[in-house]
Amino acid sequence: KPKPKPKPKPKPVQKKKPVAVEPPPPPSPERPRTKPTPALIDALAQQCASPHWDVRRDAVAALREAQRDGVTGDDRKSAWRALVVAVGDAHHKVALAALEACCAGLDAGR
Repeated sequence: KPKPKPKPKPKPVQKKKPVAVEPPPPPSPERPRTKPTPALIDALAQQCASPHWDVRRDAVAALREAQRDGVTGDDRKSAWRALVVAVGDAHHKVALAALEACCAGLDAGR
């Protein structure tokens, strides 16, 4: 009886490293608030799709700050879309941060 051939081992999948975008620093009395740029909003929305939950949570927090700083127009829509997607995140800390950001945005009337 011939021996069965050993199954080949699958090749390891190389994970892509997320492109980290620094969230804006917290507001301080010395630093006046500035409106977020479209590039910032787009980068944060992309970062919300990171495979790492802590990066997604930080991106949600930065989107919340951007909303508080008065994001308008298409940037506002992009920020809300990213937050709504984050509410359904599989990690509870990301979903909670997104819910808090949505509530804060609604309370502020944005």
